[in-house]
Amino acid sequence: RCRAVYRRCWTKEVTKAALLLTFVFTVTGRAVPYAFLGWLTPERLILGAALCPVVVVGSLLGERVFHRVSQEGFRGVVAAMLAVLGVYQIGKALGAW
Repeated sequence: RCRAVYRRCWTKEVTKAALLLTFVFTVTGRAVPYAFLGWLTPERLILGAALCPVVVVGSLLGERVFHRVSQEGFRGVVAAMLAVLGVYQIGKALGAW
């Protein structure tokens, strides 16, 4: 038996897919207006390209850990990551960084 989130009993695979889809739309939703506003400068695009290998390595490591962690462990990691992201966004909105 699993603990339901928003009345859904999602496996870690379904949760991972939903979070990935959310992040893709979030990043795309930000990139399009940034491009129109001229905020995607050549320097930022080069930096983004330079960081791609870091993203790939992080994804590969995350995939290895994903298969080793239990359902409950996965939920704890996701909850902690979302909490950290939430605190970061609140701090950013308040001008803390």
